[in-house]
Amino acid sequence: MGRIDYDKLAGLQRLGEARAKLDDRAGTILTYHAALEREMDIVLARLLPRADRLKGLGFGHKLSVLHAAWRGPEDAGDKLAHALFRFNELRNAIAHGDDAKKVDQKLASLAEAFDAILPGAAEVGGVELIAAGLVGYLADEPLNIENLKIPPPNASGAKGVVEGP
Repeated sequence: MGRIDYDKLAGLQRLGEARAKLDDRAGTILTYHAALEREMDIVLARLLPRADRLKGLGFGHKLSVLHAAWRGPEDAGDKLAHALFRFNELRNAIAHGDDAKKVDQKLASLAEAFDAILPGAAEVGGVELIAAGLVGYLADEPLNIENLKIPPPNASGAKGVVEGP
């Protein structure tokens, strides 16, 4: 169709090879990465008077703007930016089909970065708890591991992180 002598069978073979390499954690990691990016959008809208002018920015650029505009303690902003940066590296490793060893290394780097925010938490809950913790860290209240949970969708289908029993 494209008149370029493209070999669809070879293309299908490559797709099959990509599927065979798919990491079982991909869905979870990509879902929470996208959710964290949405949360950054919400925070940026509160931080910036004309956040609607931020067009076409990817995760890394949004992270840079968030870090620069952070109103909280500088150390807290640095820790948050570092953990979000590591989450983005983990997402990239998954999205680009890196082998399990490299993904494990990126996950360990993320856990280490999150440990600076909430010591010991990454060992307890993995990627889901780290994502919930990062959302909690964006809030003005103190972060408490016992109060973080990701609720099931409510009747309206809205999802979110809540604190409390």
